Amino acid sequence: MTYNVELTDKPDKHGLHHVMIRLHVKEQKPARIQTEIQIEYRHWNEKKKWGKWIRSSHGYADKLNADIALAHKRIFDAVSLLLTADPTLTPKQAKERLENSSAERLRDYNATNLLDQTNSFTTNQAKEYNWQAFLSWAGENVTLGEMTPELIRSYARHLQKQGKKNQTVNDYVDDLREFYTLIQQKRGLSKREILAISPFTEWKNLKAVKPKKGRLHQAGIEKMEAGPFDLLTQAGKVRYGSMVDWSRWCWLACFYLAGMRIGDLLRSRYEWFETDAQGKPVRLRYQMQKNGRPISIPLSAKAQTHLSHVWRSGSPPVNYLLPLLDSSATYANYRTYEQIRAMPRVEAQKLKSRLSSVTAQLNMWLKVVVHDLGIEVIGGASLTNHTARHSFADKVRLAVKNGKVDAKGRPLTNFDAKELLGHRFMSTTEMYFGDMDQEMLDSAMDALGEE
Repeated sequence: MTYNVELTDKPDKHGLHHVMIRLHVKEQKPARIQTEIQIEYRHWNEKKKWGKWIRSSHGYADKLNADIALAHKRIFDAVSLLLTADPTLTPKQAKERLENSSAERLRDYNATNLLDQTNSFTTNQAKEYNWQAFLSWAGENVTLGEMTPELIRSYARHLQKQGKKNQTVNDYVDDLREFYTLIQQKRGLSKREILAISPFTEWKNLKAVKPKKGRLHQAGIEKMEAGPFDLLTQAGKVRYGSMVDWSRWCWLACFYLAGMRIGDLLRSRYEWFETDAQGKPVRLRYQMQKNGRPISIPLSAKAQTHLSHVWRSGSPPVNYLLPLLDSSATYANYRTYEQIRAMPRVEAQKLKSRLSSVTAQLNMWLKVVVHDLGIEVIGGASLTNHTARHSFADKVRLAVKNGKVDAKGRPLTNFDAKELLGHRFMSTTEMYFGDMDQEMLDSAMDALGEE
């Protein structure tokens, strides 16, 4: 089968002609597949030399010729794959199969059902939001076949005009790629078939500055630890006390509890803790809501002392440890990892909204803490509750690098770090540590350069 680049005979109402790829087999009727590329006829090179279809008189001749070459390759690869499965296909049949595979509307697929349900609710909700944002921009009736490289690039430009940073644009496109792949898999296409027709193979991530993993030195942590905490104060109903102190207490709690994520800390309940004979917490057991990883760690002396500021012996096991979430709210009925993943959308939204609101307030007040205590954040990043996780990871990283041993004389390893941080994959832990090592080297070079 041959694949020739041609132009439509008649222009559209705007006077533009579509570029087509003509499929032909000897003694069979040819078929033409239309691309999204359009030009005025005066820019068409009738000699049609390869790569020179558009005359140099066109201001974007090089770009358009490159786009035509890519469209030609995409169609060639897709049809070749169809012919591998069925060598008897005629040009017309090949065109029909190719077009039928992309005629379905994207909105007809339920985004929630497509996504990996082992992801956290927050992760999937963010992906769904990005998907709906794309459909709102592209139009509710956009089809698989209209998912072209140019459409993706246009959407990326639209996001940039909205003020989105390059990394955010890359994340949006990654989510689109995931949905596109999941839809094609649901339609029965193999990975190889999807790769042959995917419009994302031509997408190149925009250059983005990698966010630094903000964290505290030991001196900064000691400043966070200094001073009393004004937390629970009775005034009719329990109120929060000083939000500045709450922000400092929560940051340290995340740090002491092996880099616990702020969302897990806010959702923690009395039943997550094993207690001693005096009813004081000595061990923490829970499942990370982000990935379902089980965590079981003994509480250090510092962690036990820190928890004593909020611990209320005799509290119902199902109650939240902190008063920042309402134990009597309907969302509180969903306690386990599995229950939260399956909770009704309305309840999930209530919980997410409350968690987001409290987290935002705590992060806001941490800025006051940094200013009042004169704390320096490594990497120049803002101090947020997630930096407590980075700070704990940095502590483990240094312990591994310095050959620190446990009570049994066994050296700490990256595997220990992976388990403590609850990462699903070792590569995540190694990436964490690699980023921090690089930041330290960059900082050292900057210091030397100032001499």
